[in-house]
Formats: sequence, structure tokens, C-alpha cells
Amino acid sequence: MDLQRHVLLFPGESAELPEAIHDLAVRCRTNTQLRVLLSDAAAVIRQELAAAASPCSDHPYRGEGEVISDFEDIAELAEWHAEQRCPSLVIEMALLVTFQIAQALMLAEVDGSILHAEGVIPIGFGPGLVAAAVVTAAGSSSELATLGLEGIRASVRLALVLSQTGRNIEDRAGAWSRVVSGLATQDVEAWLAETNAGLHPLGHAYIGQSLGDKTVVFGPPSTLGRLDRVDLTTRPALALALPDSPACAPLYGPHLPPVDTSHIVGTSGRGGLLGRSSLRRPLWSSHRALEPIPKNKTLAAALCLAVSQIAHRRSQIDQTIDAAVAHLQGAAGPEGTAAVTLHVMGPACFASPLRHELEKKGHTVHLGPRMTLPEPFGDADGDEDGVASVSRHEVAVVGMAGRFPESDTLDEFWHLLESGQTTHREIPPSRFHVDDFYDPTRATHNALLARHGCFIRKPGHFDHRLFNISPREALQMDPVQRMLLMATYEALEMAGYSPRPGADGRSPRPSSPPRIATYFGQTVDDWKTINDQQGIDTHYLPAVNRSFAPGRIGHYFQWAGGFYSIDTGCSSSATALCLAREALASG
Repeated sequence: MDLQRHVLLFPGESAELPEAIHDLAVRCRTNTQLRVLLSDAAAVIRQELAAAASPCSDHPYRGEGEVISDFEDIAELAEWHAEQRCPSLVIEMALLVTFQIAQALMLAEVDGSILHAEGVIPIGFGPGLVAAAVVTAAGSSSELATLGLEGIRASVRLALVLSQTGRNIEDRAGAWSRVVSGLATQDVEAWLAETNAGLHPLGHAYIGQSLGDKTVVFGPPSTLGRLDRVDLTTRPALALALPDSPACAPLYGPHLPPVDTSHIVGTSGRGGLLGRSSLRRPLWSSHRALEPIPKNKTLAAALCLAVSQIAHRRSQIDQTIDAAVAHLQGAAGPEGTAAVTLHVMGPACFASPLRHELEKKGHTVHLGPRMTLPEPFGDADGDEDGVASVSRHEVAVVGMAGRFPESDTLDEFWHLLESGQTTHREIPPSRFHVDDFYDPTRATHNALLARHGCFIRKPGHFDHRLFNISPREALQMDPVQRMLLMATYEALEMAGYSPRPGADGRSPRPSSPPRIATYFGQTVDDWKTINDQQGIDTHYLPAVNRSFAPGRIGHYFQWAGGFYSIDTGCSSSATALCLAREALASG
């Protein structure tokens, strides 16, 4: 019987990060634990970036002005990264580790044995080693989510350190790595020795990663520029231009200044959460292929090793693959074979070299299952009881409020309906003197023909200070606008909504407001007619114009979505509700 083994691969980079993060953003709509992880991860990243960006903080790497910390969520940060609004190793590494921990979390929810079974072999490459260490120490999906935040924090701090190191060496824009193909590693080393002649040691180009006949060379942009000036008669393989690799800061450099692992891993390291958690199995690293990080080492110590290796040791992918194949062969025995399932926390193509080597030895290799996206964003082949069965029209109402006849709250309105009472009564004197307008004979032009109606208790009650509106403007505002503001505030309270905090964790109004839209149905504006009759004042236009009603909502709550005033007669509110639902369903 074949030996059963699972191999978890954590690549050091991914060209598909924005798409991968978008995939997670879709999945988290139906996965509470994933949604909490992504939300908490965004808070951790925001906190670390804000601390580094503040010129007043005592952060050892403060002044990271180009790092944007005021993003709404992980998906928006990935969009900025894709649009190159913040091309940064910090953002790339934070997104990579967040994605890999989230991938492992979803895998653990499907098969919990991935976290604690003996036959699991985790292998970390480059920055993926941070996520690999966290997953190796976690015993459950909830523990993985908790420890994952510390791994994300460590990745951000490490990237901040390396970015600062890069600027100290050479403060100019440009790629810090290039891919060399067609040369053996020893030939590349000899070539780099010639290129580095006469340069300061920190300005040297060096090999950071190797796989087959492809070698990734790191170095300052100016030094890498010298690689273009090569004697093609001695090295014809370099006739083609050397493509840039995506690195924008130095990595894997043994000559780089040592990093402060205690600062990067954080205060929760030795005696805290990370100190209480230990690796549940050996952790394979591409930076020390023949010497895995041993089982039972604390997660704090493992992260310190990972951080140091990412900063200062070459990633030897070839040797790591050979070591993993030899380990599996040894476990299966001289004549035995293993059934290996490869789970890649990234693009599936990254598993190809290991899969090829394992199949050469006669082992059976399968790729772990790829989960389909929930409807309506993915395939329709999902489980009948799973998220694929959720209709795109199923929208949850999480907050309600309103003003009703003789009822200022939903509870009062419900009790009114339960009791079966009618609110129909004679027009009260607080509105107007009905005898001045009532004429059942119809002899008077435009006279009232009825003396009764249904009325709101206190239509004039409005907290103008809460909404930063002057008393003079409040008096001129259409009562519909006043009640809309009050009822919206109450509905958001019921929903548990609060403005997203700013980068400092306290400011309720960040410069990048949430994308929330307002749909409002209104078909009459009697207050405008009254103003026309009694004389308009300074605030006449915003006080009576229909479009200003939903606009006031967006302005007060600092929402960046659209605001829509909809008039379709008696169906205005129903139409607004349908349009809002369709906007939500379309994503």
C-alpha cells in the first residue's frame, strides 16, 4: 500500500496576487471565519504602516511616506498594488502572507488533518516561509487565524526593514532583481564577480534564488544596469535582454546589514502567544534545504529564523526539491512508493518541478482540489447545500428605522399593528386650523374636503447639532430631509454600523471613505411650495431640492458611493429598494 503524504508549498512570490485577493474577497462573503481574518489582517497592516509612516512615532523605520495606510480593506490594497499606486515590497509581502494564511485556513476548514496529521510536509520559499511557519504551528483553524495575524505583522515589519535597507544603499526607483537564464550557477557567480569589481560591498549584485538554469540576481538598480554591458563572445547565452524580476528591495543577501529579529517578530514573541506555540512537525525551508527547522521549536524562534533567512540566505529551490524527494523516498522505503498530494498556496504551476521529480521516482502525485467560487461569481458545480446554492437576490436587511402614524419606532409601529388600532383622527391644530380650509360644499377653490388624516407625532423634532446643521438651515429644511437623517442614523445603529477608523485607529473620517451608496424614493415636495409662498431664504435650494436628501446622507457619513433620488410616483420607494438590491447583487 502506498504511503500517504501531503505536501504544503508556500511560494515566495505570486504574479497573480490581485486576482487571488479578489478571489478571497468573494469567498469571505459566505465564510465568516475568512471574513474576520481578512478584516483583522487589514487592521494589522494598517496599524503597522501607520506607525511607520508617522514622523512623530518612535518606530525604528518611520517616515515610510510612500506607503499608503488608508485603504478600506485587503481587496482595495490589492487593487492599489495592481495599479502600481503603491509599488512596494511591504504591500506585496503583506498581501502574499495574508493570502497564503487565508488559503491554508480554507483548506483546514475542509480537511482539519492538514494541520495536525504526521504525514504533512510544509515547505516555505522566501517570504512564504513566514506563512509556512504559522501553519506548521497551528492546531486548528481558529488558532491558525489568531497566529496568522502575528505572521502578517512580522511580514510587514520585515518588508519595512528591507525597504529601508534598499533606500539606504541606493535611493532610486528601479527593479532590484533580474532573471538570468541559460547559465549554470557557478558561471553566474563568476560573471557577477567581474561586475562587482571595484564596487562597495553593499552595492554588489548577488544570486538570491536559483532553479534549474534560471537564476535570480539581486542588487541595486545601478549595479544591475551594468549587467547589460556584457561580452557576448564569452557568454552568448546573455544575448537576450535580462528581464526584470518583480522585487523592489533587496532580499536573500548575506552581505546586507543584519535585521533585528526581536523587533520584527514583536513583543508577543518569547513569553506571549508566539512563545507558547510550537511547530508540530519539521518545517522545510528553501534557505536551508538540508536542515529543516526542527519540530517543537517555538513559533517565536521559528519566525526569527524565517525572518533572518529571508533577509540573508539564498533561496535554493533545486536543493529543496531534491531534499524533499529524498525525504519522501526514505519514508516510503527503497522499493516503496508514496501517494503525494501537493497543496500550493499560490499558482498551481509552482508545484511542477517537485511533481516532475516525484513522478520520476515512481510516486503518484495529485494536486489538491481547487475550490470553486461561490455563485454568482464562479462555476455552478458546487454542493447543493453550499454557497453555490445562494441566490444572487438574497440580500440581508440588518437595520431598519422609520417614522409612522403615531409611531416613532419600529416597536411602536408593530404594537400598533398588533392591536389593530386606527390612527385616523381630525387634523390637529398644531398642523393648521382645519376650519380655515375645510369646505364640504366645494364652493371655495382648492378647499379641503376632509377633516381627518393620519399623522406623525413629532415631525419637527430634529437634532441639528448631531448632523452639524445650523438652526436657521434646519428650519428651512424639508421635514422629509430631517426625518431621513434621523431614521438613517437609527437604522445604522440597529445594524451595528460605525464609521471605519482612520489609520490612527481613532479618527472617524479617513481620507478614503467607504464605497456605500444611498437610494431614496421621493415623489412630492410640498415644503418647496410652502417656501415659495412664504418667501425663500439663504438655504432654500439645499433645503427643498430632492437630490439633496440622499446627498446629505452621503455627506454626513462620508460615504463615497453614489446617491440617488428616485421618483416613479407611488412606486418610488419600491423602485429604490429594487435598484439598491440589484446594486448589491452585482457586487
